[in-house]
Amino acid sequence: MKGFHRTKLVSSLAASAMLAVTLAPLPGFLAPANVYAATPTKMKPAPPLVQIAKQASIDTTTSTDADVTVHYRCSGGTTGASLIVTVKQGTVTGMGDNTTLTTTSPVFTCDGSAQTAIVDVSPTGTGSFNTGKAHATATLKDAFGRSAKASRDIRIS
Repeated sequence: MKGFHRTKLVSSLAASAMLAVTLAPLPGFLAPANVYAATPTKMKPAPPLVQIAKQASIDTTTSTDADVTVHYRCSGGTTGASLIVTVKQGTVTGMGDNTTLTTTSPVFTCDGSAQTAIVDVSPTGTGSFNTGKAHATATLKDAFGRSAKASRDIRIS
């Protein structure tokens, strides 16, 4: 055969085979790219977050309770989750939790999105909340057992 050089052909074929074996593990070379695609990792839900609004108000139906606005975010559903708000004003202390949330103040929701709720805080024992300064604390626990806490001075009007 004229123009055909057997030694060069054999060494060229050997070099091509070595190159293919060397590059074969690289994604997209001699195989579809998705064969080597990494499996997606499961994203961890955002940690719980809770904030207390500066203003609260006297509950108009009881005249003794304080309605405290709370902004929060939690994940995992409401089973095992809780939102507890306490208020102290002078000698009067009170507590409210997610069980006080109704359809008139949004139902307690833990779906990972930002929520706002008005928690009805009832005085424990005798006494009532009055207009003026008070101190509020909110504790939020999500369905995964993680918690967040906020504390601040508020004004009840």
